[in-house]
Amino acid sequence: MYSSCQINTFQRIFLFLFFCFLISCNTTIDEQSKLVSVQDSINFYYKEALNESYLESTKLEKLEKGYKLVIKYDNHSINGLNTLYTKSLQHYLAKEKDSFFIVSDLLLARAKSMDNKEYQAMYHDLVGSYYRRLNKTDKALYNLNEAKKLYIQIKDSIKLGRNLINIATLQKNRNDYHGAEETAVEALTYLKNSEDKKYIASIHSLLGKIQRELLRYEDAVGNYNIAIKKTPSKKDRLEYENNLAAMYNDFDEHSKAIELLHKIKQDSLLKKHKKLEARVIDNLAYAKWLKNPEANVIDEFLLALKIRNSINDITGLFASYTHLAEYYVNKDVTKTIEYGEKVIANSRVYRRPNAELDVLRIIHTVKPNDITIRDRFIALRDSMDVEEKKARNLFAKAKYDTKEAKRENEKLQLDNAKKDLENERQQQQKTIISIIAVAIVFIAIIYFYFLYQKHRREKALQVYNTETRISKKVHDELANDVYNVMVILQKSLKNKTPLPPKVLNQVEDIYVRTRNISHENHSIDTGEDFVDGLREMISDFNTEEVAIIVKDIEYPAWETIENYVKIIIHRVLQELMVNMKKHSKANVVVLTFSTKDKKLMIHYSDNGIGLPFIKASKKGLLNMENRIQSAQGSLNFDSESGKGLKLSMTFPI
Repeated sequence: MYSSCQINTFQRIFLFLFFCFLISCNTTIDEQSKLVSVQDSINFYYKEALNESYLESTKLEKLEKGYKLVIKYDNHSINGLNTLYTKSLQHYLAKEKDSFFIVSDLLLARAKSMDNKEYQAMYHDLVGSYYRRLNKTDKALYNLNEAKKLYIQIKDSIKLGRNLINIATLQKNRNDYHGAEETAVEALTYLKNSEDKKYIASIHSLLGKIQRELLRYEDAVGNYNIAIKKTPSKKDRLEYENNLAAMYNDFDEHSKAIELLHKIKQDSLLKKHKKLEARVIDNLAYAKWLKNPEANVIDEFLLALKIRNSINDITGLFASYTHLAEYYVNKDVTKTIEYGEKVIANSRVYRRPNAELDVLRIIHTVKPNDITIRDRFIALRDSMDVEEKKARNLFAKAKYDTKEAKRENEKLQLDNAKKDLENERQQQQKTIISIIAVAIVFIAIIYFYFLYQKHRREKALQVYNTETRISKKVHDELANDVYNVMVILQKSLKNKTPLPPKVLNQVEDIYVRTRNISHENHSIDTGEDFVDGLREMISDFNTEEVAIIVKDIEYPAWETIENYVKIIIHRVLQELMVNMKKHSKANVVVLTFSTKDKKLMIHYSDNGIGLPFIKASKKGLLNMENRIQSAQGSLNFDSESGKGLKLSMTFPI
């Protein structure tokens, strides 16, 4: 039996252990909650870093916050890998070597610890691109090839296709053009069914560059044009057009190059991309000079050089210096050598032997007896031949090393076939959706057509209202003449002298002018009294000298004709009567109204001078025609000199 003291001791120990257990459980729960919170935060900052609505500085700030959370808390999540890859890419684009390798190496370590082959492949792809940019073929090819193997393993045809673009570009840069073409075509087979038009366009552009070097003009032009057509990027389209123009120069089609480059130069987007702008300016100057060696294009060459210096465009500077060296061959040998030496110096710093070889050819033309230049050219060419052979061997070995991966690729293609079937099914769905969309568009077109008709009517009415205001304004401006008459009257009354005879003439003139302007621009009743108003307007021109006969003016169903058309008919006939009175010299005029096939026809004929009337009334008749066309009507003439005028107007009703 235990004593009461011992029992109390056991109770205290039990309570202590139970309390510790509870604390332990709470700690575990807190840690799990904290872990979930960290994952959410990392994911949040990752998405914020990709938000295009933010400034670049804001996106970098968000990315940095997420990166710090990954370093401190995370070592096993996809969100963490996303953040590390994006951070690596940021340093890659900023050319920050040390930071790039610190973050990318951490990415690889985390991806391996999680056995995540996708991010291992993405690491090798990014590092391969980094070394390709530095012209370090061995390291670039190793990493790109490792990425290729991994993409084949995980059956990611899209990323594999993009990886092959990098490899093909590397081959092209090392002058392995046939190998590059083969790799680019292989990339196209993986991406041709994808929706990523940007990468498909980039492959065709790459094929254009390769075939340009292989002197296959037709193939190169075809691929450049496909790239131009397919790319969704306006900037890329300008670059592809610029490359096509540069190729035209290679094949002595300088006029085509100039025309295309002029077109590119007019694009407002060019000003936002200085590197591309400089290329276009330089290529245009070069094309003009090739077409006409006497052309003064030095200012354009120097402008391109200035832009390239301002943005430190190394590749562009090579092109500018080379073009300037070539330009001065027959103008200033000293400058040819000066620019040539700049190319040589930079080519050794930036490892661009092709650039040095090109400029040595140019310098040799002005210093044909310089043995140093000749020997350097031969030695460099031999060295490049050796390097190209080494590069081809490297590429061949890389292909051999991925033989097993290519076997796996057969299974990948089967998977792609299944995806194609699925895509076809989806395409059928899209077709149905497209038909529905077309129907909606058709309905929308009809709707907007009616809106357009309404707008056209409103515009015609607006013109009419404007003319009414003008009528009032002109009427007001007659006040000066009225004031002059009043002054004469006041003077006559004051001096008690008879009125000058000219006053009556002036008063009559003011009256006639006022009446004419008022009649020409007064508001038109388009209601029940429209016909009476039209008849009254025509009768104003019926005088002892001119008899106007009006037939069947009541015959058309005027109530069915739209108001804006009535206004146009009234104005047109008014214009016609004014011109008849001024120029026709007719004493009989006949106006006939009729309708047929939903058209209102008005026929005019007189016994006046005919053709000279048309010439004298050219401006007035043009005004009539414009008015009639605004109502979708037509106007026709039939006249000979001395045989009167026949005129017909047609309006749809």
